[in-house]
Amino acid sequence: MIDTGKGAKLLPNDDTPRDRKTLTQRAGLSFAAKASRMLVRAVVALVTTPLILSGVGLDAYGLWSMIQKVSAYVTLADFRAAGATKLLLSVRQHEDDPEAKRRIVGASFVIWLAFLPLLVLVGYLIIANVRSLFPVDTVLQGPTRWALGIFLCGIMLNRILALPNNILYAMNLGYKAFVAEVTVPLVTGGLMVWAVLAGYGLPGLAVATLIGLVLDGAIRHVIAVRCVDWYGAARPTKPEIGAFTRICGWMQVNNLSSLLLWGADVLIVGKLMGAASAAIFFQTGFVHRLAAEGAGMIFQSGKPGLAGLLGDRQWERAGALREEMHVLTLGIVTLTGAMMLAFNESFITLWLGNELYAGTATNTCFVGASMLTILIRNESMFLDGLLAVRAKSVAMLAAGILTIGLGIALTLRLGMVGMALAGLFGLLVGTVLIFILVDRESSSSLPAVTGRVLRVGLLSLGVLVASFWFKDLAMSASWPTLIIKGIAGFVVLSLTVWFVVFDRAARAAARLRVDIMLGRGGGVS
Repeated sequence: MIDTGKGAKLLPNDDTPRDRKTLTQRAGLSFAAKASRMLVRAVVALVTTPLILSGVGLDAYGLWSMIQKVSAYVTLADFRAAGATKLLLSVRQHEDDPEAKRRIVGASFVIWLAFLPLLVLVGYLIIANVRSLFPVDTVLQGPTRWALGIFLCGIMLNRILALPNNILYAMNLGYKAFVAEVTVPLVTGGLMVWAVLAGYGLPGLAVATLIGLVLDGAIRHVIAVRCVDWYGAARPTKPEIGAFTRICGWMQVNNLSSLLLWGADVLIVGKLMGAASAAIFFQTGFVHRLAAEGAGMIFQSGKPGLAGLLGDRQWERAGALREEMHVLTLGIVTLTGAMMLAFNESFITLWLGNELYAGTATNTCFVGASMLTILIRNESMFLDGLLAVRAKSVAMLAAGILTIGLGIALTLRLGMVGMALAGLFGLLVGTVLIFILVDRESSSSLPAVTGRVLRVGLLSLGVLVASFWFKDLAMSASWPTLIIKGIAGFVVLSLTVWFVVFDRAARAAARLRVDIMLGRGGGVS
C-alpha cells in the first residue's frame, strides 16, 4: 500500500478494490484499445487519403510516403531507449520497488540525451541531401525539406512523448488511454485534410502529424499521472545505465533488421522508379498491412503465458501451443489472403482509382508476405521466451540485408513486382532461419511442422488458389455493390475456413483465444 498523503491509500497501479482487474481482463481491455486504434486509423485513412492525394498530387503523396519511411531509420540514431524502457518495466511490473522503476525511466532520459546530438546530425544530413535521397524536382524540393524537418522534429520529441504510453502498457494499463487511441487519429486526420485544403501541402501534413504526436503524449501523460502511482523519473546508477545500454544495443539490431525487411521497399521503389510509383506501391499494400497488424495483435495476447511455459521448460505444452498457433495462422491468412486476392483491385480502384493499383502479381506477393510476416512474429515470441534475442536479431538482419540487395536488383529489372518478389523471398529466408533457431534453442523439443499443420497448409493453399477464380466476379462498379460482394465473400470464406480448413481442436482454440481477448478466458493460449 502507498500513502498519498491525502488520507487515501492506493493499491499498486492505482486500481481501487472495486476496479481491480485480473491480468487476463487487462490483456483483453488492452487488446480492445489497440483494436479500436487500428480500426479508427483505418477509417481515417480511408476517408482522408483520397482528399490528401487529390490535394497534393500523386508525386507529392509518394514523397510523403517516403518521408514517413525514411524517418523510421532516423529514429535508430536515438538508440530506441523508450522501447527498452517498456521491456524492462514489463518484466518488473509486479515488483514493489517504485524507485527502481523511476530509475529505469531516468536511464531512458539519459540515453535519449546522450544520442540526441547524433539524431540531430542524421536529420540534418538527410535534409541537406534531399535531392540525392528522394526523387524530388525543383518545385517540390523546398516543401520536401520543410516537411522532412518538421516531421523529424516530431520524431525526436516523440521518443520522450512516447514514455507515458510505454509506461502504461508495461504496467498492463494500456486500456486506460482508450480516449487517446480514438481521439488522436481523428484529430490528426482532420488537421491533415484541413492543411491540404488550405494549400499548405507537405509541410502542412508534417505540422498536423506533429500536433497529433504532442496531443497523444499529453493525454497519456495525464492518464499515467492518475493511474501509475510511482510515475516519474529518478537518477539511475552507472551500472544500471550500462545494463540499459546493452539491452538497447541488441534491440537496436532487431529494430534495424525489421526496418530492412518491412520499411525499405517504398524507399527503393521511390528512388529507382519515382515518387508516383512509391505512392502506387504503398497504397496497394494498405489492406495487407492492416491484416498483418490485426493478426499480430491476436497472437500477441498470448505472449506472457508463452514466455512462462518456455521459462519453465514445459516443452510438451509449448509444442502444442506452437502447433495451434501455426494452424490458427494458416486459417487467418487463408481468410484475409483470399479476400485480398479477390477484392483488393476492386477496392483500390473505387477508393483511389485503377492507376493506384500495382497489379495482380504484386498483390499476390503481398499476400504471401503478409502470411510470412505473421509467422515470423509468432516464431519470434518463442525466441524471446527462450532468451535468444541475439540469435534472432542476427538472423533477421541477414534476411533484411538480402531483401535490400535483391530488391534493388529486381526493381531495376522488373519494376514494382521485382521489389515485391524480393520482399517475399527475404521474408521466406527469415522465416526459415527463425524456425531453425527455435528448433536449435529448444533442443528440438518444439516440433515446427506436424502432419496436422501440413494438412491445414494444403487446404489453405487450395482455398487461396481458388480465390483467383472469383477475382473477376469481385470487380464492382460502385461501393454498395463492392460492400455486398465483400460481405458475401467474407461469410463464405469464413465458413470454409471454419469447417473445412480448421479441425475440431482448432475451432476450440479459436474460441478460447477470443475469450482471452475479451477478458473472459484464462490460461496461456
